[in-house]
Order: sequence, then structure tokens, then C-alpha cells
Amino acid sequence: GDRTGGRARRAAVVDLARGLVIARPRTGRGPGEPGFSPEGARMYVADRGQGTLSVLSAFSFKRLRTVALPGTRPADLAVQPGVALIVGTEGDDVLSGTRSQDRIEGLGGNDTLRGGRDRDQLVGALGNDTLVGGPGSDAFDGGDGDDRMFGEAGDDSGTAGPGNDFANLGTGNDQLDGDDGDDTLDGGDGDDTLLGGIGDDRIVEQGLGNDKLLDGGPGNDLIDGGRGNDRRMDGGDGDDQLFGRTGSELIEGGEGNDVIDGGRGGDRTYGRGGDDTVKGDAGNDSVFGSEGEDAVDGGSGDDNISGGDGADQITGGPGADDINGGRGPDVIRVADDSADQVSCGPGRDTVYVENTDAERDALLGCEIVIEIEPEPATDEVPPSVISGGAGNDVLYGTAGPDSMFGADGADELFGNDGDDYVDGEDGNDILHGGLGNDTLAGRYDNDVVLGNEGDDEITGDRGDDEIDGGPGNDTIFGNVGLDRINGGDGDDRINVVNNDADRVQCGPGTDVVFADGDDTIGADCEDVRR
Repeated sequence: GDRTGGRARRAAVVDLARGLVIARPRTGRGPGEPGFSPEGARMYVADRGQGTLSVLSAFSFKRLRTVALPGTRPADLAVQPGVALIVGTEGDDVLSGTRSQDRIEGLGGNDTLRGGRDRDQLVGALGNDTLVGGPGSDAFDGGDGDDRMFGEAGDDSGTAGPGNDFANLGTGNDQLDGDDGDDTLDGGDGDDTLLGGIGDDRIVEQGLGNDKLLDGGPGNDLIDGGRGNDRRMDGGDGDDQLFGRTGSELIEGGEGNDVIDGGRGGDRTYGRGGDDTVKGDAGNDSVFGSEGEDAVDGGSGDDNISGGDGADQITGGPGADDINGGRGPDVIRVADDSADQVSCGPGRDTVYVENTDAERDALLGCEIVIEIEPEPATDEVPPSVISGGAGNDVLYGTAGPDSMFGADGADELFGNDGDDYVDGEDGNDILHGGLGNDTLAGRYDNDVVLGNEGDDEITGDRGDDEIDGGPGNDTIFGNVGLDRINGGDGDDRINVVNNDADRVQCGPGTDVVFADGDDTIGADCEDVRR
């Protein structure tokens, strides 16, 4: 390097987390200046006379720490932000990170780890831990134990570890592996990848987004893709339940006796092994039963259906369907007002056709043909879509299922009867679920969310929200903001783990509350887990 007065300059590279000088590389010349941490809260000063590095508060200039530098005295200082290492004990710790990148390790005990604003690494290790990442793109490692993980914003990733874990990752394109145990996973908004691992897992996407992969793994799993076009849903081995809902998905049941409902989009569904129940519902679906004695229903739309091997029960539903019964004595129903094509395959098959125009359907290799009255569709009633505009709207739902969106403005939405989806979107909104098992989301700003009767799923999201679940067994997430929550009558599950000071009343029933240390929890909450 450069030489001054016949002596080579060297820098000291200091690991502040351990208080060690880890390298002394050769350097060039430069003026002596202080360095600052990325958020400006810490100032670092090299003292050439004393041979030390001092850490000061950039606000009070109080000296916080001093590290001795061996060897050549320092003339200049450069700060390369690293990852702060924060380590707990074998007991029950509460550890909080800095405004910069942190690695927080709980070790043993039932720990609470909070990462802060930047991209943090949260490692629970042994024990039943609570990991809260914050707004950055955080990495989780729950370790052994029944852990709870909350990602909030950012593209979060990680592994829950062995145990019966719970995760709600908030907004962002998240990736999480539940590992062994009976896990409950929700990626929230964003295009997520969730793996249940071994165990009877519950993967339910409550937020928006087109998820990449929802995989239950071995075990009897429940997977609900929610809203959006999910790329792939896979039940894995076991007797699984898979629900595609509104989008167009690829759904695989895997080995086991599975129940699959593709929902209203044009889906591709595969039962694979086992005696499966597979339903396409509305849309132009491709439905495959594979091995086993399957019950297959294409629903309305122009469907492509294959029963596979086994004695299958196949219903084409309204629409011009193309059906292959496969091997085995199948019962095939195409009694509707459309022209269907049926190839029965090996086995003694029975086909029901409409008596209004029996010659309309093209049948190949079908031993028994019976004419009956045309049969109606078995589709679920599609929701009415009701949307507001840029102003302050008042919107009313129908007596059936509705999908309601407030858009901009301070809106008031009434779901009324039916199982409704009510989304306030932007603005200070008031949401009423009405009768039925509703899903309500306040989204942005300060909202009032009233579940009313029914077993409701309620999310306050961002803002200082007021939430009342009403009668019924409700699931409530306060998420970001200073929220006030009343569970109402029923056995409710309320989650207010978010680093804010929330207030919770539970009401009659046996209720479970997941909370932070700063939250105020009423005496009527039977099971409080901090």
C-alpha cells in the first residue's frame, strides 16, 4: 500500500458484536473523519493518540463503548455495516434488534425475538418461541418447539422447524417450510411458497396474491388457496382437503383419499392415488381421478374428465364435456342440455343421458344407457361482485355470497346474508359482515370492522383499527397499528403480535389471545400467550 514516512498504513477491521479486531489490511492515505451507522444513530470515532475505536450516540454524543486497536495507531475510519449478533440465554428471553440488520438467537427457553426495521435473521432454537420480523425481508428459523412467526412486510423466508407451528407472514412474496409437526401457515398478501412438511397441516391463504406453491407434504392436510390464481397446490401423501377457490389452479391430491374442489376458475385437478372426490365447479376444467374408486364432478363448463382405473362415479354437468371412464364399472351422468362425448372404456359401464335429446351425446363402448330428465348444475352459487369508486361509498350486499371492494375513500360496506368477502381497501372504512361466515379485511388506514353473526375471519391490516367479531367462533388478526379488539360471543382466536400496544377484550366463550408484552388484555380472555 502507500507509505508515509517510510511506514505502510494499515486499517483495523473490528467486529463490534464480539469486540475483536479481525483483520489489519494495508490501506492508502486519507483524512481522519468519523463514521456513522446506516440509520445515523451511532457515530464511530478512531482516536490515533490512544489507539482506540469509540462508539458514541449521534444524538447525545455519549460514549457507549470503546475498543482498543492493537498495532499501528489509526488515522482514519470507515464503517462497513454488518449484522448485529444478539444472543439470549437458556431461559425465557425477550430480545429486540436494532434499526440495522440483526441476527437474533434465542437459544433455550420460550423466547420472544423482534427484529426491527431491516433484514433480520431470527433463530428461535429450543423452546416455544415467538418470532416477529418487522417490515424488512426477514429469515426465520423456529427450531424445535411450537413456534409462532409473524413477518409483516417484506419477502420473508425460512423454516419453522419441528413442532406444531403457526405462521402469518403478512405482505410480500414469502417462502416458508413448516417442517415436522401439525402446522398452521398463512403467507398473507403476495405470491407465496408454503410447505407444510410432515404432519397434519393447515395452509390457508387469507390474503391476496397468486401463490407459487402450496404443498402440504405427508399427512392429512387442509389447503385453501383463497383469492388469486395459484400456480400449484399439492396435498402430498395422506387424506387431504384442497380448495382452489376463485382462480385457475393446478391441484394435485397425491396418495390418499382426497377431497378436491377447484372452485370457479378453469382448473386442472388430479386425484392421483386413493378414492378421491374431485370437483371442478364452474369453468372449463380438466379433472382426472386416476387410480381408486373416485367421485368426479366437472361442474358447469366445457370439461375434460377422466375417471382412471376403478369403479368411478362421474358427473359431467352442464357444458360440452369430453369424458373417459377408464377401466372399471363406471357410472357416468351427462343428462344436461349440451352435447357430450363419452368413452366408457373397459368394464360394464352405465351412462345416464337426457331424455329430451338422447341422440345429442356421442357414446362409445357404453354397455347400459338410461334416459332421465336433465339434471341441474351442482356449482356453488357465484358471488355478486360489488365495487366502490374513488369517493365515499355506501355498498350493500345481496342475500347470497358477495365479493365487496370499497376502493378509495371512507366507505361503508354491508355484506348482509351469505358468506361474504368484504374488503375496505384504501380509506377509513366501516365494514359489516352481516349473517354468514364472512372474511373481512380493513386494509389501509383506520378502519372499523364488525363481523356480526357467524364464524368470521377478520384482518385489520394497516392502521389503528377497531374490530368486533360479534357472535360466533371468530379468527381475528389486528396486524400493524394500535388496534382495539372485542371478540364477542364465541370461542375466538385473536392475534395482536405486531410490536404495537393493542387492547383486547374477549367476551363470553373460551378464547385464545396471542399478544405482545405491551398489549392490554382483558380479564375475560381465558388463554393468553405472550
